[in-house]
Amino acid sequence: MKSVYIAAAALMTLIAASCANTPTFPIADASEPETAPATIKSPSGHLSFSLTTDEGKLNWQADWRGERVIQPSALGLAFATGRDLNSDLVIHSVSFASKDETWEQPWGERQFVRDHHNEMLAEITFSDGTPAFDLRARVFDDGIGFRYEVPATGPRAITDELTEFRTDPDAKTWWIPAAGWNRYEELYHETDLRAVLRAHTPMTFELPDQGPFVSIHEAALVDYAGMWLNQRRPGTLEAQLAPWSDGTKVKTEGAF
Repeated sequence: MKSVYIAAAALMTLIAASCANTPTFPIADASEPETAPATIKSPSGHLSFSLTTDEGKLNWQADWRGERVIQPSALGLAFATGRDLNSDLVIHSVSFASKDETWEQPWGERQFVRDHHNEMLAEITFSDGTPAFDLRARVFDDGIGFRYEVPATGPRAITDELTEFRTDPDAKTWWIPAAGWNRYEELYHETDLRAVLRAHTPMTFELPDQGPFVSIHEAALVDYAGMWLNQRRPGTLEAQLAPWSDGTKVKTEGAF
């Protein structure tokens, strides 16, 4: 189980995830396959998250006050055996929900935390109608969280998570190196995004021309590998999972 979170405003936070199913309360539903983008906005309307398909590939994007902060970016998972979740995909249906409640935490900077968000649950199938996975996104006024919800199909070994975060390579970035052989903690670097090779999360960047700040992190790591961000090409960050000794990224059985 894992979640990734992204934020933007003065700071926008974004979180993405793979995790188990949780209850949802639909307030609207589309039962026919989606051809237009499936979009959910924050309660204020300033922040939005959209899903699209392009020749069977599933992509996501995020906008803040009309500005594209995350360009269309890939989603998907690859497995050692069985059908990968990165091609021949269709947005079969979407449902929407909202929540506005306050909860109390036992310790932390704030005693009471307001949970105010809008949610979109997209049912993703293969083009032949076979269920692939659900993609759940929650959009707050200051951030986005999303995760994969994969049905039970027996034991599975994830060899790669294909989640991408595409943005401006000239963004000013604060980051620490990842995948060092003898340490986890490092001193923070301040560079353009294009100078990043591999970075731990949270990673924060400021878009050019006094654009919003964006921070990427993960959460809910239950029976799931930790993630760092690997810059495959300028401005394209791909999730890279910490592997087992045999190279497998995640070993799981049942729904996750």
